[in-house]
Amino acid sequence: MNGLGSNTILHNAVIVAQFLKRHGRSGNHERAVATGAHHAPCKIYRHEELARFFAACSDAERALFATFLLTGFREQQVMFLRWSDINFELRTVR
Repeated sequence: MNGLGSNTILHNAVIVAQFLKRHGRSGNHERAVATGAHHAPCKIYRHEELARFFAACSDAERALFATFLLTGFREQQVMFLRWSDINFELRTVR
């Protein structure tokens, strides 16, 4: 489907199914999810592993990987992050 990943296809199918359900065409959501992508669960790192990892990082790497870890942002979200996206007073990033 135009080079899209299986999770993207599933996400789009769920959106369409939810739209149809809201307009009286139920039963599609379950089919969309049932035929969707299945992937392995994410690896969970223990505190000790993270401490070793961050100890081996340079200052710039530590800032980058801490941003990923603490925000949950994806790669492109971090790539396009600007200072104006950070609110130091509220301690938030958008």
